[in-house]
Amino acid sequence: MSLEEKTGFPKILFSVGFSVEDVLSESQRVSLTPYSECVDDGNSQVYQAGYLLESTIKVKPTDSVIPITTLKFKGATGVRSGDLIRALVTRYNLVETLSRKELAERPTWNQEETAIEIVTYENFNKVLRTDRSIAYSLFKQFIKI
Repeated sequence: MSLEEKTGFPKILFSVGFSVEDVLSESQRVSLTPYSECVDDGNSQVYQAGYLLESTIKVKPTDSVIPITTLKFKGATGVRSGDLIRALVTRYNLVETLSRKELAERPTWNQEETAIEIVTYENFNKVLRTDRSIAYSLFKQFIKI
């Protein structure tokens, strides 16, 4: 029985193997103003809310049919150039209906995709580490990963 049959959810997660060519991790400061403190004159109080980390990973798929060349990963990762990884990649479209938003299958790959989990291997045999993005827990709520 497939994942879709078990959960009634479209196939939007795929496990894909890659070799890593380059990694860039960047952090961004996050600030916010509570709605209750917004004022019309533009002088609302702004609070620092921490930092976000996103990694851009240049990859070469182990399957030549897959055109992915870049993975985006929201969170910290220990992936380095030369590593062999298997990434849990999302592939979906967000469809808005009158009453709600739904995730729908997207039939094709983009050159840039988002990974929610990255497993680093030694020769694709021994697991060295597993990194999960911020979004992993959101998907876990809907799908038995």
